[in-house]
Amino acid sequence: MQARQYDNLSGVYAQLEYKLMEELKVLGAGRWDRSTLHASQFSPKLAVVWSPLVNHTFRATFNQAFQAPNYSELFLYVKHPRTTLAYLGNEDLIVEKITGYEVGYKGVVGNDLFVTVDGYFNHLKDFITDLAYGTNPRYLDRITLEGENFTRAIWSYGNAGKVDEYGFEMSANYYASSLVQLNLNYAFFEFDVKAKSQADVLLPNAPKHKINGGVKYIDDGLQLGVTVKYVPTYDWAAGVYKDGKVLAYTLVNLSGSYQISSLLDLGLNVTNLFDRKHYQILGGSFIGRRAVMSLTAKF
Repeated sequence: MQARQYDNLSGVYAQLEYKLMEELKVLGAGRWDRSTLHASQFSPKLAVVWSPLVNHTFRATFNQAFQAPNYSELFLYVKHPRTTLAYLGNEDLIVEKITGYEVGYKGVVGNDLFVTVDGYFNHLKDFITDLAYGTNPRYLDRITLEGENFTRAIWSYGNAGKVDEYGFEMSANYYASSLVQLNLNYAFFEFDVKAKSQADVLLPNAPKHKINGGVKYIDDGLQLGVTVKYVPTYDWAAGVYKDGKVLAYTLVNLSGSYQISSLLDLGLNVTNLFDRKHYQILGGSFIGRRAVMSLTAKF
């Protein structure tokens, strides 16, 4: 049995905004994280926001972030009961790192159309590999564990891999009248694997395209909305699932609310209205229709 593990962490965050001129401002932020599990990390952020015209805004952003290894990846200790395999964590793992660049625009066209467009490029590196043989430099050869008189092959974790990911998102809200609002959203995503461990399958577990749209009706305390969401088939690799697919699905969702009085609101939300059975992660549950009714009282 391994000894108990005691750890602690702390962090400091600061942000500063400065208006260079009426239509131009800059934002700077930074976060410092200290932990007994990994080396201290500094995560900066810098943004510039430019509003050359009323109701039209452009922005550019740079930021860095990290993800720390979890306890299983660091301290796993399992001996296979029927073979000479063992599964051990890697206490020398470093954090996964991401550097991101974003540009965006939002604005009102005429008096009826609100549009947003956002593009991004992310560089990710030092991925924590899947549990596999030969990923941890400490265990390239068979070893004898404490209390045993035979050798075991060790499966563990390591850091490897570089990936570039990029894409854009667009959305539009159109106010057809004082009662009816239409909306449409589209997202495109792509990635390039620059380097990886031989034992790893690096996939984003996300579709290349996503699209959804809907219509909302609002009138004197009554709100009704219908949305349609389409997600195409995409590849999936995580855990024991190395070569799978999440199949395409289309969902119709319904939402509504009615103000019974100044004190009471009645609400209804139906997800997957037509009960189209689907799954969103490989190995996860099939998802069907879900309806929630609520009554909200205001005091």
